[in-house]
Parts: sequence; structure tokens; C-alpha cells
Amino acid sequence: MSFEFPIKTATACQYKWTWSTVFLSTGTSSSCHRCKGWDVSDMMDDFHNHPGKISDREKMLKGEWPGNGCEYCKKIEEAGGISERSGFINKTDQVPPEIEKVKFGPYPTRVTPRILEVYFNNLCNQKCVYCSPYFSSLIQREVDKFGPLSDEYHLDGFEEKPGYEDRKEKFWQWMEKYSQNLYQFHILGGEPMYIPEFEETLEFFKTKKHPNLNFKIFSNLKHSTEKFKKKIGLIQDFIDSGYLKSFQVVCSIDNWGPQAEFARHGMKLDQWEANFNHLLYDTDTILNIHSTISPITLTTMADFYRKVNEWSKVKEIEYGWNTIAHPTFMAPEILGHHAGKYFDELLEVVPDKADWHEVLNGFKTQVITHDVDYERIKKLTDYLDNIDKRRDTDWKSLYPYLNEIKAI
Repeated sequence: MSFEFPIKTATACQYKWTWSTVFLSTGTSSSCHRCKGWDVSDMMDDFHNHPGKISDREKMLKGEWPGNGCEYCKKIEEAGGISERSGFINKTDQVPPEIEKVKFGPYPTRVTPRILEVYFNNLCNQKCVYCSPYFSSLIQREVDKFGPLSDEYHLDGFEEKPGYEDRKEKFWQWMEKYSQNLYQFHILGGEPMYIPEFEETLEFFKTKKHPNLNFKIFSNLKHSTEKFKKKIGLIQDFIDSGYLKSFQVVCSIDNWGPQAEFARHGMKLDQWEANFNHLLYDTDTILNIHSTISPITLTTMADFYRKVNEWSKVKEIEYGWNTIAHPTFMAPEILGHHAGKYFDELLEVVPDKADWHEVLNGFKTQVITHDVDYERIKKLTDYLDNIDKRRDTDWKSLYPYLNEIKAI
């Protein structure tokens, strides 16, 4: 049976009710990537119903914007764009079981999630230039060696909260009790297939059937292709035997060419493409591409999506984008109108279907209506200068347009 999200106030967002992200390293949980993470380290048996989350739901029931990160969608909508909230989130069939039982309200604010994603830790094998120690152990190692590059976005270091193993044990206890209610289970990182907890997850699914569950990982695909095929083969066996409904890989990549390898330092495009082709041609894996729009990815993003158009002739591929809010000097709106031509090129390449143009036009409107922020552009180029020194790279040869803007 299909259930449409029934809460229709002007600010209601289904993610607040149905989505829970858990960061086990820090003991926090949020209900959207854009939103505040609440400290749930002492309530791992009910992490989805932190008082802060319940307060946000209560405000949405009144038609109020709750803050705590919801400004991301609010700003896009006020600029006349289509946000994730208004574009697709409320259209999906992910209503919590407690709301399914309510026909006309009042609607509960203490609920069980349908979507659960977990960041076990920050163990990663890449150093994406817009990332931070919070999500990459390699960046943490770099910061430990050379010192911080910026005072923004946890770039001064990542510290695991004591009690990780205890929180992880309680997390798996929660899964034993409630995972049958889930429609989606996601692992992010770090790099999911690089962490020991990925093996724990496979063991969990091997012993308990979840015939309605879509298992999803967000992966940079940086793996030995031989080992990669073995892990994917195990998951395919779970699906074939009815232990999982489906498996989805969200392939994290933004653009193409040397700019892509600069943006996601450590990536080798030939290896990425070999592993992607295995998923594309040899498995039942559902494929999704997720790209981050920033001043160092936007310029060759259209080149990448031309390749996606060719791959899409083999298998349907879903797309998704996000823009960077922090660190603020990586936000695309610092480019203002200078970003317009790159958005236009991307819009020419991406098929006009599945609300993709609406989402991209929302991002474009948000960016090009912003004043060019020369101070932040200077901060970005200073940051890239330091990246070059640490990684023996050369950003000026890849992004000459940034120097041209800075010189205006």
C-alpha cells in the first residue's frame, strides 16, 4: 500500500519525520544532511526522537520554519527556486508507520524512521578538496602533520567521542528491534567499503531477512577491482536469495578530467570507471550519481554528464546534486553571475526529466543572483595554494578562471 505524506503545512518536510542520520563517532543524529546534529549519545535506543527533532516537527506542524539547518531549502525557495523539500522529498512514499495509522490528524511527532543512514567513522581513502577531517581520516592525518588550513567546517581536526564501541553495540541492538520497519538503509563515510563495519553489516543482513529493504552505500569506487567484484557479488547473493530487496550504489563523483582527480584527491578515473562499468554491465545494482557543485567542480561537470548520458543507454541512472554551504569559500554562490555559463552548459547536457532541470535551475538561481564575493574567492585561492603545497598539485593550471575573477 502506498502512503502519501499527509502533512501539508507551508514548511513541512517529510525528512524531519522519516529520515535519521546517525554519526556513531560523535554520537549525534540529524534528520537531513543540511540540518543540525543532536547529541544522542545517551539515547541510542531512541536516537530518532531527540527533543530537538521533536521541537522541529512541532514547528513544522504550525507552518513555521524551525531553523537548525532548514534555512538551506528556505533560501532556495525564497529565491524562486525549487528546493529538495519542495521538489521531491514530500512526494516519496516513506511515511513512518505511526503516521500511516492516522487519517486526519493530529499527527504524531514521536515516530520510527523509514530511512536510516549511518556514518560509522571517518575512515577514508581519498582527500576531497572540499571535505574535512570529520569525513576523511586522510585529511585528519594531513592536518595532524601540517596543521589546520582554515577555521571553517571542522578543518581544525576531528575527535571521536569516547564510547564508540558501546554506541555501536547499542546501534546494532536498535537494528535488531526496528530494522524491519526500514525502507532504506544507507552507509556513508569515510568510504563505506573501506571500513571494517561494512563486513559487520553484511554479517547482519546474512542472518536476518529484510525483503522490503533497499541497501544503499555512497561510495567513491576507489577499490581494487577484484576485491570490489567479490563484495558486490556477496550482496547480489543476498538479493537473489530474498534477504534484501535491492542494492543501490550512489557513486560519488562531480566532474571529469584532471579537475575531477584534483577535486577528489586520490581518485584514479580509470579505476573508478572500471568499477562503475562492473556495476553497470554485470550486476542488478541500482545506480545513482551524486555530484557536489562548487567552484572547483562546476567547470567540467558537463563533461562528466555527457558520459553519464552514454552510460544511461545501458541502464537507468538517477542523478542528484548538492551545493556546499561550509566551508563558505567553497560555496558556488561566491562566483555569482560568473557561474551562469557553467550551469547553462550543464543544463544543455542533462535530460529535462525527473525534475532534474527544476533542481539545477534552483541551484543556478541561488548562485547567479548572489553578488560575486571577492573576499571569499581570495580565501578560496589562498586555501588552494596551501593544498598545492601539501599535495604537490597545481590548481592554477586547472582553474585559471578563478585568477581572472580575482583580478577584476
